[in-house]
Amino acid sequence: MENAHRKLAIASCPHQGDQQKSGIALVSIGNVLRADDGVACKLLDKLSQDVKDEVCRFNLESYSQFVLDCVAYHEAAVIVDAVRGGKEVGDVTIIDLKEMFERGAKLSVDSCHGFSFYDELLLIQDKSLLPDKMYFFGIEIESDNWGEGLSKALLMREDEIGLRLEHFLKSLFLKLGV
Repeated sequence: MENAHRKLAIASCPHQGDQQKSGIALVSIGNVLRADDGVACKLLDKLSQDVKDEVCRFNLESYSQFVLDCVAYHEAAVIVDAVRGGKEVGDVTIIDLKEMFERGAKLSVDSCHGFSFYDELLLIQDKSLLPDKMYFFGIEIESDNWGEGLSKALLMREDEIGLRLEHFLKSLFLKLGV
């Protein structure tokens, strides 16, 4: 029993339940069985080890209703998801979500999921649970049809998008003094 408890403690995020917010939550949303919709999960897996060591990674797949469970008690959060906004495949949109909350704005990107993570976050009664800094990293996709693997157009830009995510995260580390 003691060994099972030790495994559970290691697998859980060290920031969950802290008295003071700390750490960075990196959340991917998307279904790897729906072509490009799984791009966020694939990108997080390919991050360099030095970046992986600095974040708490959560792969929600299409279960965006658990986004609060992932971001709560963290100082910052980055949510990565596929979008369909009419831009070029592989284009990235980075949005400051805290700024949007403060303005009462609606997220104007088309998520591939029925009820978006942003809607989930808006429903939270206790806003003090949210990180002080929250960003959305949206990746324009070509297809969310059933099927495994990314489209050729997105595959061609996968490394470029991965580097952009790495650079964004590293800039966030500098801002937070990580």
